[in-house]
Amino acid sequence: MSQDGKAWVYGKALVFGEAEVFGEASVFGEARVYGKAEVYGKALVFGEVEVFGEASVFGEARVLQGFITASIKNINISLKSQLGVSFIKNKVILYKRVNKISERKYASCYDSNFIYEDGKIVTVKNPDLSNNSCSTGIHLSTSSYWNQGDTLIACEVNKDDVITIQQGKVRCKKCKVIGEINESY
Repeated sequence: MSQDGKAWVYGKALVFGEAEVFGEASVFGEARVYGKAEVYGKALVFGEVEVFGEASVFGEARVLQGFITASIKNINISLKSQLGVSFIKNKVILYKRVNKISERKYASCYDSNFIYEDGKIVTVKNPDLSNNSCSTGIHLSTSSYWNQGDTLIACEVNKDDVITIQQGKVRCKKCKVIGEINESY
């Protein structure tokens, strides 16, 4: 095995066969990369996932499977590895794109009846508490994750309100709306 560039393979991860990991990519956890698979760019492959055959994972892709967020120990690791942010005093600031209704008031892109207001806590009624990535709950991420909506808002999330962290986003039960982010900088 050669060390070239800034690529890393660590933890219990395995890379074998003709597989390659290069660029700034990282493979860790119990991930397995084999066959003629390639992981490159700034891609992350972690958790209990397999990349094999002639598959390619590249760019800023995040691949994980089997992550259980019930463990408080793992929730911090997942948040840091997928979004590059950490809880500070059990809270984190994340972002969401929404549609502006009026000053300090916004509607969800997916449910126009779900309203966000500056300074208020929004709560999902009957959120899905499973580990599914796309399900009921408030979806938040980094400011660059979103591509819908006309306004970017910042929200504060308590660690206890996080349901799951997958595919580069957090799904939570509730959050406090901080307000609109000026994107003209």
